[in-house]
Amino acid sequence: MAALSTGSGLTTAAVRAIRALGHGRAGGAGRADQVAEHLAEAIRRGLVAPGERLPAEAALAEQLGVATLTLREALSDLRERGLVETRRGRSGGSFVARPSSDALSRSGLAELSVRQLRELGDQRRAVLGTAAELAAQRASEIEIEALRRRVERLARARTPGERRLADSEFGIELAAAAQSPRITQHEANLRAELGDLVWTLLGDAEHEQSVRVRAALVDAVAEARPEAARRLADQHVGHETDLLMQWRIDLYSAQSADSTAAASADPWSDLADEFERVFADLERTAAEFEASYAACELSSGSYTIADIAALRPRIHATLERFDTLAVGTGLVFTPAVVKDAPHWLEWWWREGSRPPEPLRVNLDPQGPDFFDYVHNEWYDAPIRGRRRHVAGPYLDYVCTNQYTFTLAVPAYHGGRPLGVAAMDVPCDLIESRIMPSLCAEATPQVLLNAAGRVIAAGRASAAPGTRLAGHRNRPPAAPAAAPDSARARLCALTGWSVTTLPSTRA
Repeated sequence: MAALSTGSGLTTAAVRAIRALGHGRAGGAGRADQVAEHLAEAIRRGLVAPGERLPAEAALAEQLGVATLTLREALSDLRERGLVETRRGRSGGSFVARPSSDALSRSGLAELSVRQLRELGDQRRAVLGTAAELAAQRASEIEIEALRRRVERLARARTPGERRLADSEFGIELAAAAQSPRITQHEANLRAELGDLVWTLLGDAEHEQSVRVRAALVDAVAEARPEAARRLADQHVGHETDLLMQWRIDLYSAQSADSTAAASADPWSDLADEFERVFADLERTAAEFEASYAACELSSGSYTIADIAALRPRIHATLERFDTLAVGTGLVFTPAVVKDAPHWLEWWWREGSRPPEPLRVNLDPQGPDFFDYVHNEWYDAPIRGRRRHVAGPYLDYVCTNQYTFTLAVPAYHGGRPLGVAAMDVPCDLIESRIMPSLCAEATPQVLLNAAGRVIAAGRASAAPGTRLAGHRNRPPAAPAAAPDSARARLCALTGWSVTTLPSTRA
């Protein structure tokens, strides 16, 4: 293996990883702010080690592909945040500060929702489980011995940082034994993203159990038992994921106990009020659309894309009015309503403080990626029911690629469905607002949608997105007259329900 070694400077792997952090993350922040965030994330993930000397500004700027002035501003930001420090003298320069690994890991992962931690676990299961299965089919004796040495090093590790490093090396060695560069890169990225937090949550007894599971996994690889290897990988990732989710739930519980939070307004009432305002706004948009359609029918006998343009200012105003809630809003038209576009969406979305932009999808029925929206719940349910509807949570892979709720109302003309006015709301936003109250209950509670899918829960065993056993599908309840509580009002408005989680005791 040929390598160019330098006394100071980031490795090629670190530079590539830092650049990758910014891939696809367009936002309203300035260039220097973006570089600072990417470097801060790299430090949190351990891509740049504490105490490591950074290259000279000109060299680092060249490595990262930015102007020297931009990098200088980014480093200044990092110094103010205590992530980078300047040392004077002949051996001076800019160095990565040495914050507490525990605090650094916790501060980063505390920004993630329970659902995001569950998703991270899903991805780790897919990657490490596949790596273990393939390694059992492909690993050589030399690679198996390397895995055993990694397990021995993990057994000797004493601090969370040492255990994290040893376990990361084990996971990457296992992925490499699968003979897959892509799987190995995914495993390395996931390990870096987790930081030290898992190992700060594990006591000595749990550490010993983790060592035993990994040793058994290596035995399965050595004995060419791919199914057993995958099962053991899934077991240890599942346990760590449950730990992380419960840790995040405990943070919500602490937030609910905080005197400031306890004195704040009822989140159930706040959310019910906000959803009511959203529905009222969407109904005004639908009414304006219905009036516009009726006027065009009288004057020209048809409704066209040009006529839709008159509704655009109202859609933009809705997006601005609900800027802390909505990620997208607009009108979705029933096929053949628009004369010159058999299928059409007047949908606008935005990211951060950027200006609104139209959603662009393939609406050609002959196209390979045709967006056949009429079969989506957020379109079909309000049209069939002729009433308000909340769809989700579901993965909005067409627009935001987020786990999403869609609030929608139908538009009609003379009995003919014209389409829906709708708004997308991130599921994680709902979790952050509801969980402190949900966790304040004496017994663990779970918030479900009408299909029994978990929106939020006070226990890691009921992860967001899962279906609660025994909960039947049911249509959304009709709006109640004067519900007896804010929670009941929100549930009547959305079709959701709150129930007590069953005991985990045998």
